[in-house]
Amino acid sequence: MKVINLLMVAIVLLASCEKEDDASSTNTPENQLKITHMPLSVGNYWVYQYYKIDTNGTETELTKQDSVYVIGDTIINNNTYIALGSVIISQPNSIVNYSFYRDSIGYLVNNRGVILFSETNFTDTLQVDVSLYEGDTTYMVSWMMENYNNTISLPIGVFDNILNYKGTLCLGINPNNVENPRFQNNYYSDNIGIIQENYYYLNGSDSFEKRLINYHVN
Repeated sequence: MKVINLLMVAIVLLASCEKEDDASSTNTPENQLKITHMPLSVGNYWVYQYYKIDTNGTETELTKQDSVYVIGDTIINNNTYIALGSVIISQPNSIVNYSFYRDSIGYLVNNRGVILFSETNFTDTLQVDVSLYEGDTTYMVSWMMENYNNTISLPIGVFDNILNYKGTLCLGINPNNVENPRFQNNYYSDNIGIIQENYYYLNGSDSFEKRLINYHVN
């Protein structure tokens, strides 16, 4: 009930913002959403369970679940974005975190202009994240698309037609000249959305995954 109340507040706030900005833009959600691997119709939702995986491959289910909902659309800098609300439903007093996406000539981008996905470009580096501390590089992640030619089996089902937004994580060094890089995978299944992601903490050797356990797509 707490999650529903939070999301209802979010919908009201976004609707108010949209009314204020409607006159300044002719963009509509329908002409922004051409990427079938990330269906962003209002009412769609995804629920994920988190896991920790140690260097021996032993998995531990964490007491953390994330629920992501498509709330509606809003105008930012004269562009129409689809708004998503994310709530850690397994933690008390969780708040709604917002993200905003649109289709920019076949690229899924957020409101900061960061490219998060492409269904057609498998040759270019789409994004490079660099972290600096006192002038030194602490890590770099370069992101490219990968056509994942396997299926992914989860308790909720078997998924195919998967594209991977893949990050190569390197610590304090040029990512083109590194031994044993870490890879961050974001697997998108066609007409479903993100089904699985993995990530790391810089000061640890364990990896973490979030896996789809429930969803609804219109």
